[in-house]
Amino acid sequence: MQNTLINTLFSRILSSVDFLIAKNQGVILCLHSVKKQNKKSHFFERTHFENSTLGNSTLGNSTLGRMAITDVFLECMILHFKRHNIPIISLDEALARASNPKPNPFISITFDDGYRDNFTDAYPVFLKHNVPFTVFLTTGLIDRTLPMWWDALEKIIDGEAQLKFENQILPNSKISEKAANYSTFSNLMRSSNQIQMLEYLKNLLNENKSDFTLESTYDQALSWDMIKNMQKAGIAHFGAHSISHRLFSSLNETELCTEITESRHRIEKQTGITPLYFAYPFGQQSEIGIHASKIIKKSGFKAAFTTTRKACNNQTVEDLYSIPRVMIGRGSQNIFKLWANLKYLTIFQK
Repeated sequence: MQNTLINTLFSRILSSVDFLIAKNQGVILCLHSVKKQNKKSHFFERTHFENSTLGNSTLGNSTLGRMAITDVFLECMILHFKRHNIPIISLDEALARASNPKPNPFISITFDDGYRDNFTDAYPVFLKHNVPFTVFLTTGLIDRTLPMWWDALEKIIDGEAQLKFENQILPNSKISEKAANYSTFSNLMRSSNQIQMLEYLKNLLNENKSDFTLESTYDQALSWDMIKNMQKAGIAHFGAHSISHRLFSSLNETELCTEITESRHRIEKQTGITPLYFAYPFGQQSEIGIHASKIIKKSGFKAAFTTTRKACNNQTVEDLYSIPRVMIGRGSQNIFKLWANLKYLTIFQK
């Protein structure tokens, strides 16, 4: 009964997506993490109606990260699109449809980074409904040479009223303070090399009370065996997302070549399939820089994906190395906000 109520509410509110798709042909979604939700009543109360997209949003005994959604929300979206005969298709088909000047609606679902829960919590939903999806892999995460530092940073900040770092004490009790601290440390880490980033992360972990350890940051990522397992089913596809998830605009051309080409070779070596698509580690135009797209094209990728929030049509896919995607995270699970945001895209996008 409760599942029926939730699905019906999603269907009515998300009908605005249909208008967006009909007008602009299609949408490629960018997701990251999917967490299993057992207490659906709690999910219904907190996630659909909370106003804040920051601070703690607890689901049972676990914290839902800023870039995470629940498996319940994922399934509701899939059911909505199926109910309204909007196909959920692979990236190959999405780009073919988007380049057609005639309206041809679709949804395509992608994930960035390679979170372990893409296999444990998201994959069963896709398998159940026979829906294709693409995961853009940061190979350093899969190889356990790179910790998922942004996940650790979020857990530390969300769990502390004061933040200690290099003999400083930063206020961290208010939502605005947590947001500011996350932005500060995220910018610091993503513009640093890997040695510096690890040092910053170790200091934060050692100086604060978090029981989240450096070792556990490595455990948040997929394994190659999980990737191969998903690959066998035929609905999961994999693209490249660099080696170490660095800010491309801060790298020189040699560093960019390494991040781009070596991540492709690593995926090919482990899976036997050469990835055709690339997603920028930080996907806003100011974060991509001026050289990356040329190197990606030269490396043999068919297209590259940003996080520019636009729908896909024959105009927005003219540059195949700057394809837009609409990011969906914890804040998007407030269906009224999702409705308003997609409505804005519909009305104002050229």
